[in-house]
Amino acid sequence: MDTLPEAIRRRCERPVAVFGLGVSGRAVVSCLKSYGVACVVYDEGAKDEFGVRRIFFEAEARQHDLVVYSPGFTQSHPWLDLARRCGALCLGEMDFASLFWHGMLVAVTGTNGKTTLTEFLAAALRRCAMEAVAVGNIGRPLSFLPESARSRAALAVCEISSFQAEDLKFLRPQAVLWTNFEEDHLDRYANMREYFDAKFNLVRRLRRPRLIVGEQVAQWAQKLGYELPAYTKVITRQRAQEWISPKSYFTTYPQQENYLIAREYWQSEQLPLRMLEKTAENFTGRKHRLAPVAEIDGV
Repeated sequence: MDTLPEAIRRRCERPVAVFGLGVSGRAVVSCLKSYGVACVVYDEGAKDEFGVRRIFFEAEARQHDLVVYSPGFTQSHPWLDLARRCGALCLGEMDFASLFWHGMLVAVTGTNGKTTLTEFLAAALRRCAMEAVAVGNIGRPLSFLPESARSRAALAVCEISSFQAEDLKFLRPQAVLWTNFEEDHLDRYANMREYFDAKFNLVRRLRRPRLIVGEQVAQWAQKLGYELPAYTKVITRQRAQEWISPKSYFTTYPQQENYLIAREYWQSEQLPLRMLEKTAENFTGRKHRLAPVAEIDGV
């Protein structure tokens, strides 16, 4: 218990409530147990999971001083509202995990292509013999990393969705790479301003003047009345053909922009450019939802 982060140590004297038993919830449980902290999992959709509670009323809320919730929980969820009214500190999984992270953290966000950029940048950094890991909204929560991977020499490249950025209290990235911004998640947000603001929260939390964004982000910021910091680097695709090999994975949108954002970050950190270029030559990436699948009758 003494090795817990000071910010939550006292709140872990009683069992921690974990909302949601998905990938992030299980990672939080594993993290807490590694520190000897008791927890109770709440998931109204859980089936045949021993020890998981499906209800969270006032009696349950008053048993916890700390709640860690999965990204699927909206800020207006009645369980979170009740927990806050009963005095609990409520943290999203990513925010919670950042308290245990000792190294640098680069936040990657955007509507499209952020998984590619996250994995590509981590792979390029490892080519430079750096202890880099790709984590976050790619199926590997930051909470899941063992203590041995949380050294001060490590660098976490974190894909962070708007859901994970909405209500940050502790996470402070050293850099934010924001790929693009398009209409999405309007089942969760009332309008595009709310959606943009959730992502812009990462900009507010920046620890260093290192913000690199795509053209769409700058355009939407102006349209919605947001002022990007003076140090913001806005990436355009004007030099894509000059810098990107025609055989590369990064020849089409949104991957062109991903490469150019990675290149700008790379140069701002004064890393050897050849290492980034060599990684790009062999990088394949995951199947992407905007990639061509087939052509049928000219469509």
